[in-house]
Amino acid sequence: MQNHEEREILRIAERLAEIKPNDESTRRSIQRTRVTLQDQITRNLSRPRRTALPLRIAVGLAVVVGIVGPVAWLFSSGNESSLVFADVQKRISTTRTVTFF
Repeated sequence: MQNHEEREILRIAERLAEIKPNDESTRRSIQRTRVTLQDQITRNLSRPRRTALPLRIAVGLAVVVGIVGPVAWLFSSGNESSLVFADVQKRISTTRTVTFF
């Protein structure tokens, strides 16, 4: 069963299907569409990209952090004051916990 809105849509679609435009109106419509599309393409190409510079800066920072971070970590891991995994394990094993029932 179709509801009232569906019947109305179908009625309008059938009326639109009966319209037969002449050659001149078809030509004008196609020309207007071409002009509109060309204007949109021209506007998109002439608009400066505002996201390009921040994106490049972000990528550059990520690369620098990705390279400098591991190198700095490798050089600082030999330092006496740095925390090693064995120290963490030792502290965890000596920690007393309370269990609630």
